[in-house]
Amino acid sequence: RVETQKLIESDFSEKNNTQMADLLGHPDMRIRQRAQFSLAARGEDGLKIFRDVALQKENQLARIHALWGIAQQGRKNNELGSELIKYLEDTDPEIQAQAAKMIGDIRYQGASVGLQKLALHESLRVRMLAIEALGRTEDKSAVQTVLAAMEENDDRDAWVRHAGMIALGRLGDASAMVALKDSPSRALRTVAV
Repeated sequence: RVETQKLIESDFSEKNNTQMADLLGHPDMRIRQRAQFSLAARGEDGLKIFRDVALQKENQLARIHALWGIAQQGRKNNELGSELIKYLEDTDPEIQAQAAKMIGDIRYQGASVGLQKLALHESLRVRMLAIEALGRTEDKSAVQTVLAAMEENDDRDAWVRHAGMIALGRLGDASAMVALKDSPSRALRTVAV
């Protein structure tokens, strides 16, 4: 607690890049977030650190904050969303989930192929966030993928169903929804409504 208090009171702008990279993995979330925001404000220097930290495998929390930092900068430069695509294929499902979430948050439209692959992921969390991102990026080619995920889910997970309904609403393919009126799948009929 003493160390954390000192860090909270310290001036992060005076810390060098190595110190900031280490702080992205600090046990206290307040410190991680301050490091993330401070690095995001450093522009290209911060982006380089985010890239390096996101690639390491020793500290998951640091990787997550690095992805969040890339997306934070991506709100000003949407093309940075391309940096997140490779993490959709990471071996850590939480990293996949966070990459999908960040792509959706910044509405980066170049990740549809990777997101569609995750729409039927074994992890329901990854699945939900990928489906949500497909809706946020408004790629109409994802309609059938989202419908396949809804049929496979068969109303078992309410979060996945909700993500699918919101995504399909954002994708706005009314004719695809009308076509489901006679579907033998109750889950698909419910989603269509």
